[in-house]
Amino acid sequence: MITTLITRLTFALLLTLSGSASAGVLDHLKQTPATRYDIGLLQLEIAFSRLTNEIKDASKGKLRSFDGFSIDEENSKIYITQHIKRPAKDIIPEECQNYKSTIGGKINISKITEAVWPGLESAQYDKLNDEILFRTRLISKENQSFTFDC
Repeated sequence: MITTLITRLTFALLLTLSGSASAGVLDHLKQTPATRYDIGLLQLEIAFSRLTNEIKDASKGKLRSFDGFSIDEENSKIYITQHIKRPAKDIIPEECQNYKSTIGGKINISKITEAVWPGLESAQYDKLNDEILFRTRLISKENQSFTFDC
């Protein structure tokens, strides 16, 4: 499913390329391979973008506080971050943990890593699962620069 989505996205991007693009530049780009890491990160971003849309569509506006997911690279780790908008008075550790356990408890990092990076050894998956983390970011509705992560 993700492979099909990536193929469609790639085709759509290719169709939107400007007709004035130089063949020399395109040839150069074709010679620059994407790493397995790059492709996996793209798959994560697409999958969680789709999940964001599906959650918003399924909730029909009932989850107004849910603002979506992002994939963030920090300190040699990948964070799957769910964004929740709350009034500033509700941005406290307990509220953050409640949201994190609600959705975060349903996300199986092991299955995600095996789907995105197939063919690794068991020890590699163990290390990878320690480097991909789920977190929740509470964002103040009144001041979006006021956030709390857990």
